[in-house]
Amino acid sequence: MLRHSERFIRSCSGSRGEEMNWRQYALAILLFNLLGIILLMALLMGQGALPLNPQGFPGMSWHLALNTAVSFVTNTNWQAYSGESTLSYLSQMAGLTVQNFLSAASGIAVAFALIRAFSRRSSATIGNAWLDIWRITLYVLLPLSLLIALFFVSQGVLQNLSPYLHLTTLEGGQQVLPMGPVASQEAIKMLGTNGGGFFGANSSHPFENPTALSNMVQMLAIFLIPSALCFAFGQAAGENRQGHTLLWAMSLIFVVAVVVVMYAEQAGNPHLSAAGADSMINMEGKESRFGILASSLFSVVTTAASCGAVNAMHDSFTALGGMVPMWLMQIGEVVFGGVGSGLYGMLLFVLLTVFIAGLMIGRTPEYLGKKIDVDEMKMTALANPGDADAGAAGQRAGAGNRRRTQRYPQPRRPRAERSAVRLLLRRQQQRQRLRRAERQHAVLQPAAGLRHAGWPLRRDPAGAGDRRFTLAPKIVSRRGTAPCRPTAAVCRPADRHRTAGWRPDLYSCSGAGPGGRAFTDLAGPLTAS
Repeated sequence: MLRHSERFIRSCSGSRGEEMNWRQYALAILLFNLLGIILLMALLMGQGALPLNPQGFPGMSWHLALNTAVSFVTNTNWQAYSGESTLSYLSQMAGLTVQNFLSAASGIAVAFALIRAFSRRSSATIGNAWLDIWRITLYVLLPLSLLIALFFVSQGVLQNLSPYLHLTTLEGGQQVLPMGPVASQEAIKMLGTNGGGFFGANSSHPFENPTALSNMVQMLAIFLIPSALCFAFGQAAGENRQGHTLLWAMSLIFVVAVVVVMYAEQAGNPHLSAAGADSMINMEGKESRFGILASSLFSVVTTAASCGAVNAMHDSFTALGGMVPMWLMQIGEVVFGGVGSGLYGMLLFVLLTVFIAGLMIGRTPEYLGKKIDVDEMKMTALANPGDADAGAAGQRAGAGNRRRTQRYPQPRRPRAERSAVRLLLRRQQQRQRLRRAERQHAVLQPAAGLRHAGWPLRRDPAGAGDRRFTLAPKIVSRRGTAPCRPTAAVCRPADRHRTAGWRPDLYSCSGAGPGGRAFTDLAGPLTAS
C-alpha cells in the first residue's frame, strides 16, 4: 500500500521519480510552500462558514491570516493570536497541524539534499523533492507523532471535538474550559520543532503539558530528529566521526547554556535583594509544577532547537538567564537547531571554520574531499548576518512603527530601550523560525508575513552550494591541502576492522555497497542483504 502511495506521488508530480538538480529542487520546495500559504490562508479566512466550529469563531482578517499562514508554512509558528479564542477545530487540525508536518518535512528534505551534495561525486542531481517530502512525512513524522500523541493522552492532554465547557466554580463564578484536539497537534509541534501551541499559554498550559513526565518527553521530542540527523550525516559522508563531532560540539554548547541559565535563575534578582526583599530564586513567570530547573532546561532546549514552545515566560527571566536564549537565537540556532535547519546551519560554521583554518596555514581548504572555494564562502558569509538587524531598523523607521508608538506620546527611556530589544528579538525569532506569542497589529502583520516568507528563499544559496558540491569531484588530500578530520580528543578512533572510504551507495540509488548492505536515499527503496 505504501509503494502504491509513492507511485501516486510520482504521477502527481509528473517527474516519475527522477532526481532533480538544485534549481528544480529549490523551485519545487518554493512552489510547495506557496501552495500551502494560499490554502491555509483561505481556510483561516473562511473558517466561520466551515464545519467543526462549535464556538462559532469568525474568520480571521486578511492580514492576520497572511501572517499566520506564512508563519506556519515556513515552520516559524509566530502567533499573533490566542488559539482557544480565535481558531476552530478544523483550522487547528486541517490547517495548522498539517502545516506542522509539511514544514518539518521540507526542512528535513533540504538537509538531505545538502547531505547528498557532500556525499556524491560528479553528480548533477540531489534527489526528488516530492518523494523526499512524502517519505519523510509518511515514514518518520507520522509514526513518531502517533506514539507521542498517545503518550500525551495518557498524561492528561486533551484530545476531543467537544464544545467548550461552561462550569460554575465553588465560589459561584462562571468559568469556560476550552476543549479540542490538543494532543495530536502537541506531538508534531514538538517533534517538528514548530512551537505553535493550541493555547495561547503554550506548553505552560496544563491542558498542553500537565505533568513533569510530559514536560520531559516534550523536550526529548524536540531534540530527537536534530540529533538523529547528525548520525545520518556521518553515515552518508562515509565517516561517522564527522557526525559525532557535530553532535559533541552541539552538546557541549548546550550543557554550558543550561548551567548558566539554571545558575542565574536559582540566584534570583540581585536588585530585589538590595531592596530588602526575599529573592532566593526567581519564580516569576514560571509554573510551580515545573520549578526552576525544568523551566530553565526547557527554555534552553526550545531556543537552541528553534522550536519556540515555552513552559515559562522568558521575559520574566533574570538578565543573565534571558541573555542565553537570546544568544542561542543570535548565533543562528545551530545548537541542534530545527529539523533540518540545525544541521545545515551548523555546516555553514563548519565550512567557514575550515576555510579560515586553511588560510591560516597556507593550504587549500577542503571538507569531506570537496574543495572550499571563494564562491562557497560568499554564500556562507551572507546566509545569516544582517537580516534581522536590517529588518528591525527598517521597521523602526517605518510608518507602521510610528503609528504604534503614537499610543505613548512621551515614552520614558527605559521603555524605549526595551522596545528596541523586543523588536530586534522579534525580527530574530521570525528570521530563525522561532515561535512567539505577540499581540495583533494590522500594519506589522503583513511585514512579519513577508519576513516569514523569506525563510524558504534562504534555502536557494544552499541549493547553489549543492550544485557546486555535487558536481565537484573528490580531491585527494595531499601536502598542499588542509583536510578536515576530527581529532582523537573529540571523537573515538576509527575502527580499523571496518571498511574505510566513501559510501556512494548511502542515500543514493546506486545499489549495494561494501559489506553487502545498501541504504538508499529518500528517492529509492530501502534494502538490506
